[in-house]
Amino acid sequence: MKTLLFINPLKPGKLNAYKAFASEITGPRRVEFIDLLNGYGISVKAIGIDLSDRHMIFKLAEKASDIDILINNAGAIPGGDLKVLS
Repeated sequence: MKTLLFINPLKPGKLNAYKAFASEITGPRRVEFIDLLNGYGISVKAIGIDLSDRHMIFKLAEKASDIDILINNAGAIPGGDLKVLS
């Protein structure tokens, strides 16, 4: 079984969309969602943190030390030319 960590920001104005998504996967479509994950051999762990707080990033590393798959959807990379940003 693989463990998935999905990082997704709570951006201003998007809270209702995130609540709707969470209610879908924990409510009426929960069984379908769990069956899908189990079909791929994936377990999910929910960890609520503020990625803008450096100390919370270390807490995340402690809590998610056993992850196999990381999906970073945080979108915290500033815009611009990648040559300038790297």
